[in-house]
Amino acid sequence: MAQADPRAEIALDAHLAYVETLTDAGGGTVAHDNGALFYASPHPLPFLVNGVARTDPSVAAKSVVDAALVFFSGRDRGFEVLILQDRDEDLAEAAGNAGLTIGSPDPIQVLAGAPRSGPFDGSGVDVLVVTDEPGVRAVAEVNGDASQVYGLSDAFFPTIFARPDTVLAANIHAIVVYEAERPVATAQIVMRNEVAYVAWVAVVQTAMRHGLGWFVTEKAIEAGIDRGARTTVLLASPMGAPLYRKMGFGDVGFLHNAYYRLD
Repeated sequence: MAQADPRAEIALDAHLAYVETLTDAGGGTVAHDNGALFYASPHPLPFLVNGVARTDPSVAAKSVVDAALVFFSGRDRGFEVLILQDRDEDLAEAAGNAGLTIGSPDPIQVLAGAPRSGPFDGSGVDVLVVTDEPGVRAVAEVNGDASQVYGLSDAFFPTIFARPDTVLAANIHAIVVYEAERPVATAQIVMRNEVAYVAWVAVVQTAMRHGLGWFVTEKAIEAGIDRGARTTVLLASPMGAPLYRKMGFGDVGFLHNAYYRLD
């Protein structure tokens, strides 16, 4: 079996810890069984919030895929199997044999220390920490607007963030940037020991390409460092990866998904 970069495994572990927190706090279902984590969100999107990840690489790949098919049977939704490149090639093969479609790779990125400063100096905006339900709604609103470029449904973010604890948990620090009292950007960090995991970075479409994505991510990372983070990790989208590289993040691996859709 090939060996993945240990930093990629740390990043994936932080991601899975967050997925578990988000699913549980949001009213979904989480299960650990035979070296795998299964998570089913209140929203049926067959990506991001419904899936399975092998947590013990020694567990047979076919058993993980078979268990996922059983777990999601009757739940009226598809799901994804997370595949860490250079570690889970057998899992990719098992998923393909079961009829799942292998998706394109997304970079796993890591930053040690502080990020580089961006082009936007913060003038004309207010940066607020999310501490209440209106702040949680602002997080959902910004993410919902930004995600329209990916074709996500309007109900997705209001559903997964419907319960305030999905954002207000003790290990999560979320911020929203406001311009003229309108929420225009958001990001959050999730602490796991001395690792800060960056999640849900978003900028509304009318404010894109002005440096706000860099700015809000930088503020989130600084908050993680203030809380003791030595390393910051994230799973980058194809659109976000170049920005994070400019900030100082380095690629340490790739995460694929193999997805099963009902339609």
